[in-house]
Amino acid sequence: NIDFVSLFFVNGNLHFAFDCGSGRGKIEMTGKNYNDNLWHTVVFSRKGSNGELRVDDEVKTVNANKKTSALNVVSPIYLGGLPDSVAMNLSARNHFRSENNSHQAPSRVVPFFGCLRNFKIQGVEQPFSSGKAFDVVPCQGNVEFGTFFHYSGGYVQMEDDVRVDKRVEMHISIKPRKTE
Repeated sequence: NIDFVSLFFVNGNLHFAFDCGSGRGKIEMTGKNYNDNLWHTVVFSRKGSNGELRVDDEVKTVNANKKTSALNVVSPIYLGGLPDSVAMNLSARNHFRSENNSHQAPSRVVPFFGCLRNFKIQGVEQPFSSGKAFDVVPCQGNVEFGTFFHYSGGYVQMEDDVRVDKRVEMHISIKPRKTE
């Protein structure tokens, strides 16, 4: 639970955070609300202590300036949300605290609400059907391709053993559902 890679929303802004064991790097896409019920292409990558977040045509980078550059994560990878046993774990919730530690870890991790599709790791498609799905359904039936995650906590648990070492790049298409 020390090393991690995470993509998440806070108040409609997309955040990418990672830690190789010696300190976090974090990028926040602010100034545009991506929680707009439209499809967005998201690419997030980390090479050594450098991170990059690309959303549609906007790009931001960060250098975590840390000694450790290899990322040691273990399966599974969760998409959309986390099982309660993981979401309630303080160590996991700490990944979502503010960068300068001025805010404590959230009391709970709120799952993604919307549709996801086209998940790739290192350029290789990772079909959601290769994982275990919990409380998810196809996006809008046969009208739209993707997997719908309900706000009550659905997620897909990807079983593949992913070794990311010093470089990892992940792509995903997201369509958050706007909540009033």
